[in-house]
Amino acid sequence: MTPRASLTFALYSDGIGQNTWSRLQTRFKNSKTPKDDHSSRKNLRFHESATRNTNICPFRLKWSFGLNSDPPLVNLTTENRTLIAYGSSHSAVLYDYTSRDMMFLQGHKNTVRTLSSSKNGKWLLTADFDEDCVVVVWDTEKRLPICTLFNPHGTDNLTAAKISPNAKYLVTVGNEICQKVKIWLWTYGRDTPDGVAELTDMSADRVKEITFSNDYSEQFILTMEQHVVFVLWENDKLEIHQPKLIGKIRRLGIFNDSSYTSRRTEAFTATSNGFVLVWNGIPVDCERDSSRQKMCYMKKHIKSIHLQNKNITQILDHKGTIVTGNSSGHIYFYDYQLKLLFWCRNLGLDSIRSISFDVSSKLQGPTVAISESTLTLSSSDEDEDGADGEEVVEDNKNEEYFVTGSVNGRLSLYNYSVHSLMVSRMTPPIPSFCTILDQEIENQNIVYVTCPQTHKSMTAVTSLKYTTKGDMLVCGMESGALWMLHPDTLDPLSEVPYKHSSSSILNIIFSKDSEFMAYTDNSLTVVVFKRNKHSNTPIWYFLGKSHSHYKPIKDIMFSPSAGEHVVPRLFSLGEDRELVEYDLEHSGPYPKPGLKILEVNAIEHTATPCCLTSYPHFGIETFLLVANSEYKYRLLNDMTKMIRRTILGPTFGTPIQKLQVLPTRNFHDQAYMVFATEKEIGIQLLPTDGNPFMNIGMIGHPKKIIHMSISHCNKFLFTLGANDRCVLMWKINLKSVDVMAKLGGKGLTPFYCLVEGGSKGWLMNEIQDLFYYAQILHQGENTTATRIVSDRVSTKQLPNLMRAIGFYPSNYELENMMSEIAYKNYAETGQQVEEITFKELVKLYVNHRPVRGISLRQFKEAFLVFADPKNNQNPTLTKQEFLQILFGKGKRRFLEKIQQDFSYGEPLSTQKAYEYLKLLIPHDEVEDHDTKSDLDEEFNFLPTDVSYKNFVTNIMGIELPLESRAMDNILGN
Repeated sequence: MTPRASLTFALYSDGIGQNTWSRLQTRFKNSKTPKDDHSSRKNLRFHESATRNTNICPFRLKWSFGLNSDPPLVNLTTENRTLIAYGSSHSAVLYDYTSRDMMFLQGHKNTVRTLSSSKNGKWLLTADFDEDCVVVVWDTEKRLPICTLFNPHGTDNLTAAKISPNAKYLVTVGNEICQKVKIWLWTYGRDTPDGVAELTDMSADRVKEITFSNDYSEQFILTMEQHVVFVLWENDKLEIHQPKLIGKIRRLGIFNDSSYTSRRTEAFTATSNGFVLVWNGIPVDCERDSSRQKMCYMKKHIKSIHLQNKNITQILDHKGTIVTGNSSGHIYFYDYQLKLLFWCRNLGLDSIRSISFDVSSKLQGPTVAISESTLTLSSSDEDEDGADGEEVVEDNKNEEYFVTGSVNGRLSLYNYSVHSLMVSRMTPPIPSFCTILDQEIENQNIVYVTCPQTHKSMTAVTSLKYTTKGDMLVCGMESGALWMLHPDTLDPLSEVPYKHSSSSILNIIFSKDSEFMAYTDNSLTVVVFKRNKHSNTPIWYFLGKSHSHYKPIKDIMFSPSAGEHVVPRLFSLGEDRELVEYDLEHSGPYPKPGLKILEVNAIEHTATPCCLTSYPHFGIETFLLVANSEYKYRLLNDMTKMIRRTILGPTFGTPIQKLQVLPTRNFHDQAYMVFATEKEIGIQLLPTDGNPFMNIGMIGHPKKIIHMSISHCNKFLFTLGANDRCVLMWKINLKSVDVMAKLGGKGLTPFYCLVEGGSKGWLMNEIQDLFYYAQILHQGENTTATRIVSDRVSTKQLPNLMRAIGFYPSNYELENMMSEIAYKNYAETGQQVEEITFKELVKLYVNHRPVRGISLRQFKEAFLVFADPKNNQNPTLTKQEFLQILFGKGKRRFLEKIQQDFSYGEPLSTQKAYEYLKLLIPHDEVEDHDTKSDLDEEFNFLPTDVSYKNFVTNIMGIELPLESRAMDNILGN
């Protein structure tokens, strides 16, 4: 049967984009609203002051395609507004489904995991559950944060949080071993909870749902997978009651949700096996408060009713009816005796995740500020489809479209100017590659297939790329297949895909004129194609492929041709620290000569390169820009591949993983570069000299950014995060980094924050003194001539200066520094630089020194490379082994198959090793040195065995932490 009453409710099912809206007129009594207090006014002033400085926000969230699957969807619709709230990545969204306005509530660093509202929809709670979790209460009319709880359970995360119907209480449940329940009277602005209780005897079970009574906000239910707990806040104390279950518990299944009944003593709990547990009040003496006689918090299990044959995911009370939603997308309405009244079963939904009705109030819609953070959509009849399990996102360079691909092989084309879904379809079926390969071998013309292996389960889209002209979309698959698709309809342009890989295609690129295409796959292979200009079939000629790296390929790039060459240059960069350039002019066809390698260059010694791009032209010399794992930029001469500059990059949580230079330039002829780390997105002002104020960033996704793409107009950035089902559209604010650079100051002013103590600290004073001491040393210590004090010092003093300051570069790093100074102006003047200024010295020090320093853990890991890994507590080397390592020879014990001596590192001579060790070892331990041929006699001041702790404390002079020394004392006793 179908209902005759007119209903409005918001449904959220697992089928993202299949939200169904119907009309319902409801009326509730207005709940008591919290009073405005000092804490609320303080939060408001803070937010208003922050919004005035919008110029320093690098990105403004414009739209979100998709939503989080965990948090519920909250219906905030009233008589005067049509509004819903839901979580999208690390933001909450207020969406007006009539005007199609989307407003963002940003304040979380982690994925938003839960939302709840007061009975009248005035107050909205949002919370995340991960490390550094935050609970925020928002005013839905003003879109302002009124209360924020930072880490409400200390170092422990959360499992649940909710606001009471009367908006007086917040309840949070932590993820402690023995879970704690905390209640907060948040309007008082206190940083400590007003009540705390522990859930004992159920440490293995976690609270997943909190349900308040609509009539008495002092009562609430905690639902776990195998337990139901009833809680009462009375007399400034939390009282907990866990009723016993009757009957066979296993048949009930997992508990999903609970609900009170309005003005009655019953409560219900829904389970995964279709049961509803009925709870009723236990008669107790409640004379002190007559209202408690109507509804006592202590319950007992009366019975379990097998209500449905499906998993009942949601249960709630609404106007005298019990509403349930199940895993098949069906909604049922019952009376309080659980007799079926009516149902909705033909909505085309997946599993119901939340049900929310209109609120009875006259609240107005959120205040929409006239700013770039709010966008009014044009009308569209298209449903918005969420990014369910998205793998890749790519923007069309000529149209206002972007396309996404999912793990099940679905492609979705969106128009981001009107935020609507244009086309959605599955990737074409895979043909028989073996048959195609046999035909090509017979015709002696290999074009489409060289790796026929595939599997039907490998359907995920792993890479998408439009050509630079925007006339074709290339789709890379998990199986290694490569489809050529129409950019607007997503129809295949060829019946046969290319299949030259047996693993996932990772990164597809095109040359500037779209004449060449290349991609990398998960098998460390680079594959290259050339466009067919003469006929429609095949679209691309296969030039060849090369297994050019022995570690994962981090990036691949086409660069404009050099000199008189017409063919573009192709580079690949790997974790093996090698930059490979390919000879496209003499490559192809396959198999002979195939893809030819022109040059291989090792560009790093200790760092791992992360990404590669062409550096904008600011002079005669042209560079390649590499970002590495040590938070540094490397500028390489594009012809010689020599490192010309090392520059400090953004020092966020992780190094830069992706970057893209924008063609836009400002009034000072400066360029901009958009970058992404693991979680952050940012803008870098170019050219940069290590100035920390020339880059600015913010959290882009709570987990990991797996792809980013910039629109053809260079105004919008699209980011896709791992497992958050959301594609975020950001407005790029280039002015932000200009403002930051101006605020940082000129000269050395912005660099002082990178030096311990600042401009007047001990280290800057030390550097100044050493700078002038180096001049004296260069002029000669024992001279009677008049000293000449200048603002320059010879580059020959650079190694000693760096070591005196406290930075000990290797010979390779010293070579790079000396080369950077010497050839700084060589392209313009043809002369090498032999002196540096004090300003250049400070910048050189800041740019080259390790960002994080060297930790004891790194010391130990390096020591374990040569020592016995079984003795992990205090690894030990013999004196002979230790000396052989210093001489650049020895055996690495972790390589069992390679035990022969070999040369490595930067070896010391016997004389240098003796000289340095004698300086490092305390003098009272040094005996008179008698030059002999035997090493044991020559280095008789060294102990017979050199342990890790002996090396760190006695040789390197580093004091171990207190806990490490305490452990040594215990072991010694």
